[in-house]
Amino acid sequence: MKKFFKILILLVIIVILSIITFLVYKKFIDKPKKEDYSELKKYLSDIYGRTFLIPEFDDINEADEDWLWENVNQYVWNHDDEYHDQNNQEYGYTYEDISKIVKILYGNNLKKKFPEGSVSMRYNSYRNLYGPTSFDVQFYYNYHIDGIKKSGNTYTVSLYDYVISLYFSYGDDENENDDFTIFNNYDYLINGDDGSTPIISVSSLKDKKFENILDQKDKLSHKILTIEYDEPTNLYHIVSCKYEETKPEEILSDIYYEMMESFEIYNIDYDRDEIYNSSEVLVENFDELSEIYTENSIDTYKKEMDLFVYKENGEVYVTAGDINVGEYLKRVDFKDIEESENKISCTAVRTFRESWDPFDEAYNKTYQKEDKFTIVKIDGKWYVDEFNYNNF
Repeated sequence: MKKFFKILILLVIIVILSIITFLVYKKFIDKPKKEDYSELKKYLSDIYGRTFLIPEFDDINEADEDWLWENVNQYVWNHDDEYHDQNNQEYGYTYEDISKIVKILYGNNLKKKFPEGSVSMRYNSYRNLYGPTSFDVQFYYNYHIDGIKKSGNTYTVSLYDYVISLYFSYGDDENENDDFTIFNNYDYLINGDDGSTPIISVSSLKDKKFENILDQKDKLSHKILTIEYDEPTNLYHIVSCKYEETKPEEILSDIYYEMMESFEIYNIDYDRDEIYNSSEVLVENFDELSEIYTENSIDTYKKEMDLFVYKENGEVYVTAGDINVGEYLKRVDFKDIEESENKISCTAVRTFRESWDPFDEAYNKTYQKEDKFTIVKIDGKWYVDEFNYNNF
């Protein structure tokens, strides 16, 4: 009988140990493996534009080409271990080399070809060779990933982005301990370093305030990227980018910036040598400059762009001179915003300096002008419908 009880007790112990072993296995050994997104994140760093903000698109072929082709330049620097020899040459890439990189980045979804002589890379027309350009060290776009979801071979990436500026780290004693200033994208777009309101300033991008910047999502821009994984090539390719929770201020800023750009001399296409020999020179791209305006606002543009002379035959000429409103403009704010499905109106509050010269006492003296600013959406695109730009 004693022997029976010993065997019974042994069996009970064996059963208990088996149950414990099974539970431990289920909890630790059989635990689902965490998805490894390291390669996907590397791809994100290749196609998220540091120089040109990633645009909104549903079709890669409709995406902004500045962003598309600048990513080629970004890619070769990100993979310098592979392209080191070519990067160290003044012109180390053939057109075929560039085309292969385009295929790596975008796959077969992109039907466009890299434009020969593209300004996104240095180009030697005599040798038909390309070389990478350097990046602007003063500011660049950056992002924090908020989440990644996988469905088959499709990945949905949620990220928030912003501008990192090093402007204040150069020769400014007051900010000598804060080398990196983080700005909102659309605030920085129209107001730059001097006029924008910083989100945070840090001495290192390892600072906890920067690492936890997603605590301030309301000050950042939200984007959803759809990326597909191609098993045969073991490559990722972006399919779309969707702007989420877009604020009316963001749309207003984008269109206001386009309006400001239409007044800049460097955007006018004309024969710059001819201006020394003639009082008027034909503007080659007036339609492009004015395409952002509706019929309601085009007369305002023509009136305020006073370097232009308009001929009866429809041709537009530029005269010698300058439009320097932007040099006096310190900051633009929008207030009293009213939004409907196809219209956004507001009061644009423009803060001007009394002098454009930083060494002039009047440089720090400012005054404000308030004007109605209205944009309308026609066939899915926003246009300026009401504005004033000049500071008189």
